[in-house]
Amino acid sequence: MRRWWVLGLLMALMVAVSPAMAQKTISISTVTADLSYTKDYGAISEGNSLTITLHLPFTLESLNNTNSNITIVADSGTDSTTINLTVNGVAVATNYDITGGSSATWTFPDFASAGVDMSATTLTIVIEAVANNTASETLNLTCDDGEVVANFSYTVTEVKLSKPEVKFYDIDSFYTVKQTVNITQNSDVNISDVKCTFSYPENAINKPVTSYNFGTLNTSEYKTYDISFQKRGPYVGEIKNIENDGNYTTVIRIYSPENLTVDMTIKPSEKPWSKYFPEFSEENILSVTLNGNKVEYTKGSIILKGISLNEGWNELNVTYSKPVVAGAWAPVSVAVTPWYEGQYLGVPMWLWAIAVGFFAIALIAYCLRRG
Repeated sequence: MRRWWVLGLLMALMVAVSPAMAQKTISISTVTADLSYTKDYGAISEGNSLTITLHLPFTLESLNNTNSNITIVADSGTDSTTINLTVNGVAVATNYDITGGSSATWTFPDFASAGVDMSATTLTIVIEAVANNTASETLNLTCDDGEVVANFSYTVTEVKLSKPEVKFYDIDSFYTVKQTVNITQNSDVNISDVKCTFSYPENAINKPVTSYNFGTLNTSEYKTYDISFQKRGPYVGEIKNIENDGNYTTVIRIYSPENLTVDMTIKPSEKPWSKYFPEFSEENILSVTLNGNKVEYTKGSIILKGISLNEGWNELNVTYSKPVVAGAWAPVSVAVTPWYEGQYLGVPMWLWAIAVGFFAIALIAYCLRRG
């Protein structure tokens, strides 16, 4: 038996911690992806520098392997080239000499050893040709199943495939939705093997897909995926009937897992409703209110169309008057006639009273003279 005080406590908690919410949708809990990026840059003349800036979907730690590196080739026409290399403002190599025609490579573990913050998601490399020229620079970035933590976004939209209705029992209340997950990334690199793991809202009854691989996602590209599943709908959490001043009010507490527009059919003459609608007649309905506001209904049972439920607990009141019982006994009123308006032997009683009065006075006078 569900207790009223438990419902009251739940209502208070819902009001305290839950703002008005829209549709509850799938969320993406984790995203992983691969990266294989290579880019060549041209020569840097003496006294000049090259700045490379990339906004990444990963942290530098996800790229922290020897296959992620920067390679600098010295101009073969010189004995050597002297360079300075900084990464995110940290000096990785200072006045470093590279023999002409040969190369030098610094890996991401070298960046970490130099003190670069590997939690950053932006990579800025500055190469300065201090003496003589460089021939070329090559940046390689490699990542397998790295967690995407930046420059990625998604939206989820919902379409209802069936209309939610308020049911008496929670197990009977469900409806089907299709939610479309739309992802995009606006980093400066293309990523592949993009795998998203999904979390479902608490009112989801089934979870048909827990993850999906979107494949390659280029910079500024959008991709979508549709997921259909069932949600728990609104249901009657508590119901009681109150009698007051010749009227009945059936109080129905409805729980809705989220803000919904729904239909509801109440059948007072049928189980399980009939227990809570004593002496009910459609003709005697006085009002139907939802959360204190009057709602329109259609007779033939009580049919409510397109009513708006708030997330959490809602109160529906159906007030109706007691029926008048046909053939019931009623008290008979008897009119009482005053004595002086009556008659005796066809003579008004007031005349008889006067005559009796004169006779009594005469008799008293006679008796006084004799005595």
